Amino acid sequence: MRCIFCKQDSIDSRSVEHIVPESLGNHEHVLPPGIVCDQCNNYLGRAVEKPVLESEYLAQVRFINSVVNKRGGLPTTRALHVGSATQVEIYSSRHGGAIYPVDEKDTTRFVDCVSSLPRLRLILLPRSSSEQDQYLLSRFLGKTAIEALAHRLLGIPQALDELIDSSELDPLRTYVRHGSQNLLWPFHTREIYPVDAVFHENGYGQYQVLHEWTFMGTPSSGSQELYLVLAIFGLEYALNLEAPNADAYKEWLAENGGISPLYPSGTPVVERWGRRS
Repeated sequence: MRCIFCKQDSIDSRSVEHIVPESLGNHEHVLPPGIVCDQCNNYLGRAVEKPVLESEYLAQVRFINSVVNKRGGLPTTRALHVGSATQVEIYSSRHGGAIYPVDEKDTTRFVDCVSSLPRLRLILLPRSSSEQDQYLLSRFLGKTAIEALAHRLLGIPQALDELIDSSELDPLRTYVRHGSQNLLWPFHTREIYPVDAVFHENGYGQYQVLHEWTFMGTPSSGSQELYLVLAIFGLEYALNLEAPNADAYKEWLAENGGISPLYPSGTPVVERWGRRS
C-alpha cells in the first residue's frame, strides 16, 4: 500500500482521511487508512485544510448553517448588537452558547441594554465576502480532487496503483504537498445556489446540501482534461487535475448555457432558510 500523495509505503498508517473535512459536514466520504499516509494526512490537515476552514467566509457560513466540528463546536463569529451599538462575539455549541462584547469597556452598556427591552436585543450579522485566499483554496481543491478520484477507484484492482504512478497527476500532487512560490493553480468559481438554500424533492421533503461533487472531461487541443466540480454551501469550484488552467471549463460553460455539471437538468427548486414558515 502506497500513499496517493507522497507515494511512500503507507501500510502502517492508521488514520482515515476525510475527503471534505468533517467541519464542513462530511461524515461519509472518507478514505480508509493507508490511502493517505499519516504524515501527509497530518500535514494537509494542518497546512491546507485548517487555514481554509478558518477563513472568515467559511467560518461564518458554518455558523449560519449550524455545521459543528468534530468536537461539537461552531466557529465564533462577530456581529453588531443594534441597541447598544456594540460589536459582539458569538460563541455557540451543542452544549450552549454565549454573546459578549469584543471590547470589555462596552460590557456595562451592552448588559444594561440587553436587560431592558426585548426589541433592543436585535443582532445584525454582516455577510462576509465569499472571496478567499486563492492560493490556499487552490491547494485545498487539489487535495480534494485527488482524494475524490481515489475514492472513485476504491475496489477496482490495480486502479490506485495507476493513479499513484500517473505522471499526469504529478504536477498537481506536488503543488498540493509543497505549494509553489511562482504558481497559482487556477480554478473557476461561481454561486449556483444560496448558502442557506433548502432543496425540495418528491419523496425526500426538505433538505440542505453542504457539499457535493462530480468529475467531468472537457476537450482541450484534441484531448480531454479531467475536472473536479465541487460545490460547498452553493459555491461551485471547478479545478483541472491535469494542467494549471481552467479555460476548457469556461468554454464548456459558454457552450452549454452556464448549466452546472452537478445539475445537468437544472438546479432543483430551492428557498432560503429565512423564508420557511
